[in-house]
Amino acid sequence: MKALLLAAWRYRFFIVSSIKTEFRSKFVRSALGGLWMILNPLSQVLIFAFVLSAVLSAKLPGITNQYAYAIYLMAGTLGWSLFAEIVNRCLTLRSWRYYAYCPLATGFFFGAVSQSQP
Repeated sequence: MKALLLAAWRYRFFIVSSIKTEFRSKFVRSALGGLWMILNPLSQVLIFAFVLSAVLSAKLPGITNQYAYAIYLMAGTLGWSLFAEIVNRCLTLRSWRYYAYCPLATGFFFGAVSQSQP
């Protein structure tokens, strides 16, 4: 454990610059920037909570608190969003690395396939 912490400390500038680059690339096309990371799941939970609680009268069994269902939905949404983001990042990271760091894979040109002459 000490070796892991020492290695993280040794590469702290790389880790911080990687995190900054990731945040910049993730929010460069968004008008709201990093605020969208909070507003998107929050609005999603609010809509779900309103529709399921107020319109469909869904309630948790044995709990009378009016905010309990919204908290329950937020926990589920947070867990699912984390899982989906991890899986999505792993899949796109693998394909991105393959094409970004393998110039031979992107440099091939396959012309028209000619049929063999009899």
